[in-house]
Amino acid sequence: MRCLFALLGFDLGPIQAVETMNLGFSWGWAAVVLLLALLLPLFLWFLRPFEGKPITGGLAGGLTALRIGFVVGVVCLLAGLRCTVTGWVPQKNKLAVLIDTSRSMSIVEEGKSRLERVRQALVDDALLTGLERQTGLSPALFSFAGTVAPLAAEDVASFALQAEGTQTNLSKAIGDVANHLGEGNLLGMVVLTDGGHNHGDNPLDALGRLRTPLYFLAAGRAGQTRDLAVTLDRPPSLGYLNSMTRVRGEIRLHRVATDTVPVQIRRDGKLVETIAVPVPAGQSRVPFAFNIPCETEGTFTYAVAVPQLENELTLENNESGFLIKVVKERLKVLIVANAPSWDLAFLRWALKSDPNSHVDAWVRLTDTRWSRMENFVLKGIRPAPELGPDLEDADVLVVSGVAERVLAPHAEAITRRVEAGKMGLLVLPAARGYRPLGYAGSPLAALLPVDVGTEAWRGVPSSLALPAAEPGYAFLRLLDDPVENALFFKAIPKLDGLFTYGPPKPGAEVLLTSSLDQNGRPAPALVQQRVGRGQVAMLLGGPLWPMGFKMVPTDRTIKPYTAFVLNLCKWLANRREDALVTLETPSARGFVGQPSVFRVWVMDSRRQYVTAAQVSAVVEAKGREPVTLSFIGTSEKGCYEATFVPPWRGLYAVTATARAQGKVLGEAKGEFLVEVPTAEFDNPEVQVELMQQLASATGGAFFPVEQTAALVRSLRATPGQKRETRILDFRDSYLVLALLLALPLAEWILRRTKGLS
Repeated sequence: MRCLFALLGFDLGPIQAVETMNLGFSWGWAAVVLLLALLLPLFLWFLRPFEGKPITGGLAGGLTALRIGFVVGVVCLLAGLRCTVTGWVPQKNKLAVLIDTSRSMSIVEEGKSRLERVRQALVDDALLTGLERQTGLSPALFSFAGTVAPLAAEDVASFALQAEGTQTNLSKAIGDVANHLGEGNLLGMVVLTDGGHNHGDNPLDALGRLRTPLYFLAAGRAGQTRDLAVTLDRPPSLGYLNSMTRVRGEIRLHRVATDTVPVQIRRDGKLVETIAVPVPAGQSRVPFAFNIPCETEGTFTYAVAVPQLENELTLENNESGFLIKVVKERLKVLIVANAPSWDLAFLRWALKSDPNSHVDAWVRLTDTRWSRMENFVLKGIRPAPELGPDLEDADVLVVSGVAERVLAPHAEAITRRVEAGKMGLLVLPAARGYRPLGYAGSPLAALLPVDVGTEAWRGVPSSLALPAAEPGYAFLRLLDDPVENALFFKAIPKLDGLFTYGPPKPGAEVLLTSSLDQNGRPAPALVQQRVGRGQVAMLLGGPLWPMGFKMVPTDRTIKPYTAFVLNLCKWLANRREDALVTLETPSARGFVGQPSVFRVWVMDSRRQYVTAAQVSAVVEAKGREPVTLSFIGTSEKGCYEATFVPPWRGLYAVTATARAQGKVLGEAKGEFLVEVPTAEFDNPEVQVELMQQLASATGGAFFPVEQTAALVRSLRATPGQKRETRILDFRDSYLVLALLLALPLAEWILRRTKGLS
């Protein structure tokens, strides 16, 4: 029956079995009968004669029947002939099979990889055939790791799948398939996986309320793997000459018994240090830290390695590397303050602890008396500040409560240097705020990360807090342990109060929050914003100097306040090259298969940003074919971006070239280190408990991959059904129209062949 309707040009949609059919008219039956009773006699009376020629009774009857059929067909179509079809629709008419192709599926246990066990279930045990026979549904096939990809039956039959995914997002994979096929249409999902999940939302939270049953076939053996790995936590990408840079890492042991792990540190392939990391009993993750001496300018490749064990799960995570660029240390800070304060005194003392820092200051005593300091030495009293020469050479400008009219003559120079990345700006809180000082609506207000016009003082003592457990900036990581670091900021003496503002400007980032409530959220305490190539940070409350008395026992005997101030100023200094074309690589390293964004800044010979340049880059690795990248402009003036997805591990050389109006403006070179992501091996055990919980929560089942027959039997043999009705209008059928027009054509042919006109 479906074939007949398809021939007529109708689609029954999801209706699989037709139960009833009813014909009707939109005009109603009575109107059609009355119209035919009127038209048929008239039509037959006018066309009854056959030109007085003798014809047989059969021919006369045939011609009359064709005429009557044509009239009846036209009337029926005009009256809106339609057919109401009622049939059964499978309520669960789809079945999905998902195959995990992440790298953890390459783990070999008892001489067979996990993906090989999946192949055996699909091909040798004919899982797909069994599912189709049991349910009457042909399964939709997908592979997944970080993302989902559809598969053809031929892909599974030949089993050309490879365990190459660098991460596993079980929540996204199952959620995407459910959305694609329709959660209400799915009889179930059969997932062949080891249960590994290392990216995205927690599956128990994301999938716990899924209405589709999940049937897991667990690939692998529990308790069969051993592994020794080393990881680095946000390795530094920049170091300063004649200083030490701290690197934190972690050793991970899986079924490895030892009390000490030797860690080798190599620079450019040469061993520079070996440290012995003690392993406390019962611990599988052991943190460690070491210092890198930055004694020479240049770019260096560091590698941290642990020993390779026999029959180890993988050797790819026994070494981790990063690239660090050591630049010449020069930190020139210019302080412009409305009055002397303890915050300024502690700031100067912290900066003075670094022998390479240079601090100049202008401090207002009265409107006509300003104290002048050069390199920490008081040089007397001046009637007014002379900021021009100092601004041209400053790496960081610190503004503390000074009126806008003092900086107004130099607003253009300040903005230009910040946008060019030649100077950072640190704004300390003013006694009465910055709105009374004239900053609202001024050119300098555009540099601030908040809207000064919405300023309000809240004199409530407030504690500081990190918005994230793992801050992304070195000046916020004062202690090695993340928990101790977060507790340290909470234990800092409370601020006397905070200036609150409206929402931070688009692109601004909250670096520190507070215990003060602002519209149901913690009020920001330290906010930063990128302006062009430079950075601006604004402290919204104070005083901060009591932090200088906060001491904590660490293995480095550091002074947290000093580390915070120095690292913040060095980050704000944000030293940029003086070249017309500057290349920015994203971080200390990238990872195979994961996108990394390169940025190029372009200026002309007049030091003006070029917004219509053609920027390209060639990325080369030793022994590999070079890759060419094309950059596109961003919303930031003179900035261009391109995304690079590294296919191999190793050190890449990047050469960026900028052109404008057919001329080469300049070239920039850099290096980019690419590592293999090892998240797939962080927890190599088969996650039996997770899969069992998901199966139970969704009404599915869990089986080892060798028990495919048991899983097939657990599926419902017959999907549920529901009745659905569709109305088909014959006026929409091309075949009905063609048949109707064929009636007068057939009559005409008969008349001509029998000698009638």
